[in-house]
Amino acid sequence: MNRKELFYLVLLLLFVGCDNASNIEPTADKYFLKFYGQTGDQEGVDVKETPDGGFIIGGNSISTFGGTSDYLLIKTDAEGNQEWQETYDFGGDDRMTKVLVESGGYLIAGTSELSGSTKIKILRIDTDGNKLMDHTYDSTNVYSYKCNDITVTSSGDFLVVGTYSGLVNGKLGGNSVQAIIYNNLSEGQHHENGMGDGGPDLIFVRGLEVINNYAVGGPELNFLVYGYSQSGSTINLELYQSNLNFGEIGWGLPEPLNVLDTKLADAILSTDDTYMTLTTSEKEAFLIRVIENPDNERYLFSPPSLIRAENEIAGTSIVQKLDENYIVSAIINEPNSNQTSSVILETGEFGSVKWNNILGSESSYTSGGAVVLADGSIAYTGTAGLESQTKVFLVKMKSNGEMK
Repeated sequence: MNRKELFYLVLLLLFVGCDNASNIEPTADKYFLKFYGQTGDQEGVDVKETPDGGFIIGGNSISTFGGTSDYLLIKTDAEGNQEWQETYDFGGDDRMTKVLVESGGYLIAGTSELSGSTKIKILRIDTDGNKLMDHTYDSTNVYSYKCNDITVTSSGDFLVVGTYSGLVNGKLGGNSVQAIIYNNLSEGQHHENGMGDGGPDLIFVRGLEVINNYAVGGPELNFLVYGYSQSGSTINLELYQSNLNFGEIGWGLPEPLNVLDTKLADAILSTDDTYMTLTTSEKEAFLIRVIENPDNERYLFSPPSLIRAENEIAGTSIVQKLDENYIVSAIINEPNSNQTSSVILETGEFGSVKWNNILGSESSYTSGGAVVLADGSIAYTGTAGLESQTKVFLVKMKSNGEMK
């Protein structure tokens, strides 16, 4: 066991048997590894920095063995000390996708099980964790939806993308949905995409509002949605562009891109007309740069770059550093074992890893989202698997991956 693994093991042993983070000493004044939770199992999904310099962690909580999941929010200060923790229950299984920071609090997006189907649920929360309002998307029909992403648009409204199990052109099929939720949490435009004829499943994973610099008539604001289609064992990267009314879907890839049957995990805007995508299988993760091509009104993609980590990894999320490098959180599926480890690493565009930190070499950890802070330091969250329960973890480290 190396010194780093021993360091994390000691911290883990301090935590076993404790149900909250108050007994965990910070690893340093500014950089730390902290755990949070309560009775039952908790999962860390997403993290954002808050205006006061602290963090808001979004996740899920199961308080009783065999019970359903509730949305979970944890607010900490800049040193990772918990300020409050709240759960939000809508009667069935509630699974969070993302948390956003607003001027007066936070916004949660996820999927809730309601009356026999699943629905996209949006919650607005104040700075003390109190629920102000919630909205169920398309609550009047019996079809099921799943929320995969939510982003803020330039108008202050929200772009939601996910999957949709219903009718397209009068037929059932594997479909996806993109929708606008207004800032007051009422419904705006929406569009269902899919074959509707037994064709391949179409999964929308990430949605971005972007400026199409080469549109006819000059730069144009529109939506760009990343996802993948799956038919049997064949998986293709898909890209859709539409105007703000979800019409005129045209720009995309010249043809679906197959990257060793990996699924899209994440996509971000890198520069004005360049995007970085993260695709993954259970053992490999790739970076693919996508750029606008004005010559044929399509997007060009670079050859996939394998992230050359020390272990086989399954990518979870990607965020750009202040330079041209990227922070990737991922999961290591340990060989010949059900155990997983969490890893965060820095990589260049072509997959070369500059450093990596692994959590959970002695017990199962999984990775959630990461954020790069204004000073270049990095925070990320995930789930720490203990002997009989799981807890949320939060790590804050230097820009080079060190914690002291």
